[in-house]
Amino acid sequence: DDIGLVYDYDTYVQNYPWLLDEYGDDPEAVMEYFCDEGMYENHKGNAFFCPSDILLHNTYLEEILGTDWQNYYWEFLTYGHEDGWLINMGYTYKPEVWSLM
Repeated sequence: DDIGLVYDYDTYVQNYPWLLDEYGDDPEAVMEYFCDEGMYENHKGNAFFCPSDILLHNTYLEEILGTDWQNYYWEFLTYGHEDGWLINMGYTYKPEVWSLM
């Protein structure tokens, strides 16, 4: 799956530099951490997508997606990007491709 809409390695390690101490310069391991732990902890994986910002601007989503932050990432990847969640917030960007193996 392409997670480039919610994740960029360089931005992520800049926001969470301790990951470099834990995983070294291993982009695949850092991306795996983001998917396994960071999403649950509402980490900002790139310069634009933050689940708590999405919820703040789309309060109806809490009833649909609950309080599990990971749901917001996957819902955005599946529907939210096409539905214009970020555009409605004034954000536009061209994501890089980061694929899960």
